[in-house]
Amino acid sequence: MSGVPLHNLYYLLAWAWRFEANAGERAMALEAAELPEHLLAALFVEDVARLKRRGLQRQYREHEEVLRLPRGRLQLGLSVARGQLVVQRVSCELSELEETTLLNGLLRRGLELCLQLRGLPVPTRERAARLWRDMSAIPPVGLEALRRVPDDHRVRGYERPIRILRMMRDGLVPGQDGQALQWLDVRLSEQQMGALFEDFLFNFLAASQAGVTPTREHLRFAAQGMGVQALPLMRTDIVLREGGAGRRHLWEVKYTARPLLARFDDERLRSAHLYQLLAYLYTARAHGRAYASGTLVYAQVGEPLQLDFEIDGHALRVRSVDLNQPWARVEADVLGLARQLVPRPEPGVTENDALLEGPHSGPMARAPIIPTTTPVS
Repeated sequence: MSGVPLHNLYYLLAWAWRFEANAGERAMALEAAELPEHLLAALFVEDVARLKRRGLQRQYREHEEVLRLPRGRLQLGLSVARGQLVVQRVSCELSELEETTLLNGLLRRGLELCLQLRGLPVPTRERAARLWRDMSAIPPVGLEALRRVPDDHRVRGYERPIRILRMMRDGLVPGQDGQALQWLDVRLSEQQMGALFEDFLFNFLAASQAGVTPTREHLRFAAQGMGVQALPLMRTDIVLREGGAGRRHLWEVKYTARPLLARFDDERLRSAHLYQLLAYLYTARAHGRAYASGTLVYAQVGEPLQLDFEIDGHALRVRSVDLNQPWARVEADVLGLARQLVPRPEPGVTENDALLEGPHSGPMARAPIIPTTTPVS
């Protein structure tokens, strides 16, 4: 996450996780944040407070009690066997609504992790501590239980805190003192930031009316033999389908501080990224569904990257999006990238003319398409 402004990270999360960017929440979270983990902690604490105001999830829990006055389902046979009637007691089976649920236990564990974060600003820490005390009747649940969380309507309202908990699970490690937790920045930068950037691109382009429809496709190796069933499926990051011609363009999305690696006096593309893109292109062509182009799209901080070349009839491109700039500019660059790679000529403009126009020149500079719901920093 190094080099990505926190307000951009907030908007990245908003698009990737599909929550509405709120000016008040953004101001609150950024005011209480100095590091990415502080921003996530502030958002998590805000979500717990919101759920507390709305009412935490509750579920029925069945238990047995011995009572003087019957309540619930009377267990008469059990009461007689235990001799409870002699002392004017009966066994009853009760069903009561309680807040002791898996999701609420995870919330309380998340609050504990927030309180252990190194250098967490005082306002967030105090708010987390109050919520943790208010939920004292709910035992915390370890983050390994996240694998038991369903992905359906049963987690409605808990979606964002659950996502943050998954990031905590994967990105927090003990500090040097063995007590306070600190963020494992490298792991987040390469893996989780890449996933966030991919989801941002997908959801943003789906909402931007840029003339393309983003989808994801699974490809099978064009293979034969007894062991074909053991071959994995290929999962593409983003496939953009043009509205008119229906041509499909493959985007493979990466997040890395250095898209190019130095080799002697030259800089070369990362071979693993190029091989992955080529594998998808060759496989699709072997199945008779060739992509019109394949693009490596990098999120980075720094100078833009633009490469164009052809390998065995496949049109290949490399592009980058700088996340260290005002957010409105990030969105405009993504729209320009889509228009440049998936040309939609305007009246009087040929397809070749559209291909030559960069993301900040020509028709797209005169009439940028930015959704009315787009947060602008």
